[in-house]
Amino acid sequence: MDNTTMIGAIVIAAGALISILTPILKISSNITHMKASIDHMVENDKIRDERLRLHGKELDEIVKQVERHEVRITNLERYHHNQ
Repeated sequence: MDNTTMIGAIVIAAGALISILTPILKISSNITHMKASIDHMVENDKIRDERLRLHGKELDEIVKQVERHEVRITNLERYHHNQ
């Protein structure tokens, strides 16, 4: 094998290696970016879940207040109806 053939084989091998590694590196970069995005979304979901939990508690308290008001109104209406 002469030098020209050897250099040609090395160039072809390097080209093949580059053509294989380039997409792999791009995919790796994309996966890293996606992981960072998912981590950010998970953190936002935790914040949103806590806010929803607090709003749920507030709504439960409002429902209890409305129920108590309904009882008072019913009692007042009965009292005034019996008068």
